[in-house]
Amino acid sequence: MSINTKGLGFIVLPSLFPEVNLRPTAILALADGTIFEGVSIGAPGHCIADLVLDTTMSGYQESLFRPDALGKILVLSYLHIGSIGINGQQLCNNGHAAVLVVRDCLHFYSHYHSTQSLPDFLVNSGIVAIADVDTRRLSRILRGGPQQAVIYVGSDPVQALSLLGVKPRDTAAPIANETLSNLASGCHAQPYSQASGPASGSGRSSK
Repeated sequence: MSINTKGLGFIVLPSLFPEVNLRPTAILALADGTIFEGVSIGAPGHCIADLVLDTTMSGYQESLFRPDALGKILVLSYLHIGSIGINGQQLCNNGHAAVLVVRDCLHFYSHYHSTQSLPDFLVNSGIVAIADVDTRRLSRILRGGPQQAVIYVGSDPVQALSLLGVKPRDTAAPIANETLSNLASGCHAQPYSQASGPASGSGRSSK
């Protein structure tokens, strides 16, 4: 988008971090028909798994590698995630959350032990993840119990619901921006490649 600033007395500079605005759209669809729209911060694809709320007092890297998070869609309720990146010295390959749902993911980190950003780690590891989700509202929904959900990298909510076998609600009903859940059986993410470039996604890559 171009802005004509002639005669206004100031200059509009281009974004210093344009890649942040190029993240693809992602959909979190719940089994009850609730839809959350956000942006992908992980690998392209989709993942169907149990949607669980992380209530631990540990950091996001520790939560991501918790053994009980394996095969789950993990919702982090803290507002800002990713400020310290990923500490390569503490990486664990024994298990991780199939999908990550956050409110705001920082693409730039600042910590002397960090080796990469959280989005870069998710993309390179083939993990589907979504950001810009109203996790407060999602937390209230999950108070009634866990649900199945799907994270779908794309902009079609009907396609996302069809992966769950759920029919769309009446089109007159409001559609909220929300997150995903489903049983830990269907994660279909594409690992990052230099040819295709980063996209958004869901769980661990499986072909």
